[in-house]
Amino acid sequence: VLPINRSSRIKSIETFNSKKEHATTEENIGLTLYDHENVEAGMVLSDNKIPLIKKEFKAKLFWLSNKDLKIGEELIIKCATQESRCIIKKINERIDSSNLEVIEIDANILKETEVGEVIISSEKDLVLENFNEIPELGRFVIIKGLDIAGAGIITQL
Repeated sequence: VLPINRSSRIKSIETFNSKKEHATTEENIGLTLYDHENVEAGMVLSDNKIPLIKKEFKAKLFWLSNKDLKIGEELIIKCATQESRCIIKKINERIDSSNLEVIEIDANILKETEVGEVIISSEKDLVLENFNEIPELGRFVIIKGLDIAGAGIITQL
């Protein structure tokens, strides 16, 4: 169980009004565990490839909001079922999404429809992976206020 680095065993696999012996990818299931102390919604279970636990990572971020993104601004990141407050620590490159040309290096803002190569710092430990390794743990959305303001992929941990 990540990010708390605990081992546990699955007690049951459950679906709406029934239990199952096994589950496959893309099924909507619930799991009950034998040892479930300190396990919370948003945590990740893994039995083979162990993803990394990080608070800071590099990403490509597509900015959707008509409100500019500013370095250091408090935002919310959602990755898989995880959620944490975060800030954009650095905007390494500001990129025009229509032609992929670099507009600015070491930028302070990102404007609507621009792509940024950014460094994101989260308040909580997040279970992450590069998008090319485990896509489900390598993509995220950014919430500004109550709106989804950006979406991105993790490029380096």
